Amino acid sequence: MISDASKTPPTRLRALAARLRLILGIDLHILQTLLLRGWSVIAGGVMVLFVPHWFDRVDQGYFYTFNSLIAIQIFFELGMNQVVVQIVSHEAAHLSGQPDGSFTGARASITRLASLARLLTRWYRVAALLFFVCGGVAGAIFFDAWNGHGRETAIWMVLVLFTAVNLYVSPALAMLEGMGQVGAVARVRLMQSIAGYLLMWAALSLGAGLAVAPVLAGTGAVYSCYWLARRDRRIRWLRATDIAAADDVLSWRHDVFPFQWRIALSWMSGYLILQLLVPLAFSRQGAVAAGQLGLTLTIYNSLLSIGLSWVNARLPVMAGQIARDERAGARATFRGVVMRSTVITLLGSVTVMAAIALMPEFMRVRFADIPTIACLALATTANCVIYALATFARAHREEPLLVQSIGTAILMVPTLYLASGVGIFAMAAVFAVVIVIFSLPWVALVFRRYYNRV
Repeated sequence: MISDASKTPPTRLRALAARLRLILGIDLHILQTLLLRGWSVIAGGVMVLFVPHWFDRVDQGYFYTFNSLIAIQIFFELGMNQVVVQIVSHEAAHLSGQPDGSFTGARASITRLASLARLLTRWYRVAALLFFVCGGVAGAIFFDAWNGHGRETAIWMVLVLFTAVNLYVSPALAMLEGMGQVGAVARVRLMQSIAGYLLMWAALSLGAGLAVAPVLAGTGAVYSCYWLARRDRRIRWLRATDIAAADDVLSWRHDVFPFQWRIALSWMSGYLILQLLVPLAFSRQGAVAAGQLGLTLTIYNSLLSIGLSWVNARLPVMAGQIARDERAGARATFRGVVMRSTVITLLGSVTVMAAIALMPEFMRVRFADIPTIACLALATTANCVIYALATFARAHREEPLLVQSIGTAILMVPTLYLASGVGIFAMAAVFAVVIVIFSLPWVALVFRRYYNRV
């Protein structure tokens, strides 16, 4: 028998790494997702270090307000990507993917996926065009109303154009995630992000300033189109699949709309809950306050995305287990991911707060104050739990959180508006109180019904 003491250092390191992967529950898909989230944190850290050098405090406010407002695309996508992942996960549970991009298995599932691929092409062509027109005009009016100088509006229009392209290609990536290709899609997004940030930093070092705002979206649009054209064999195979008149095709009215309209209202409510902080701060406290709040929120949103990597990577697995009525397996999968996600998000939130508190003053003034940061840390941890519980419930191809989402938005919007007249700490405090005391208990009650379902 060989003792542990006789192992060589590389062998011990491999054993330690294997044990760590087992404890953290990391597989290839989660690893790819974590690499993406980890890079986002590194890139965000570089931005934190150099924002004081690259932007003045007003341009910082515009930059982060752009990032919050561009999320209005949810009003045009209407939650379809979330529906796509759910539907595809359930249908793909009965199929086997082949190396040439084709599928074998139940004919009904193949034809339903093929009809879904065609439906999405038509849907997103219209959604992307409407977003470009309406989002561009609405943003231009908003910035012109707050002392815009034409430059901000031009930058906004370019950002909206690239975001519209990303919106158009997004369903193909969502379908691949539903097929279990979470790691591959995360790798695509990682390459987009690396290329985008490197280009943005190069432009900023040359003095481009606020004009770099569309660079990330533009890089993502170009890379996504290139990758899907060269590598996306599965979606192309589905679009080329012949569908006979007698086949069981997927109907938007009967198979998508009953789920989608609930998801759409939930996600639009989510925009009002999560993305309204910075635009409100911009309009009522000025660009400087919006920049402080926006930079702080960006870090915490990146941290939340890292914590949720386990949940997102396991969503197709949970949905497939539920589709096959493997409820014990679905519960076990969920328990594993929710604990890891919550603990990592909590530890990260505290660490970020401490790191900002210890920064030198010239950097520290670009962030919100410590009481505001503490409120955001609490809300971020609670949102991690909420998202995980909601993901398990929605994996049943249902949207049971519609009333909760609308109720939270109805409470959040007017209270945030009133708080925005006081300051960003009041806004963060209201945000945390509503999330922790109102939203989290409600979602937990809904989740319990699905978790205990026999």
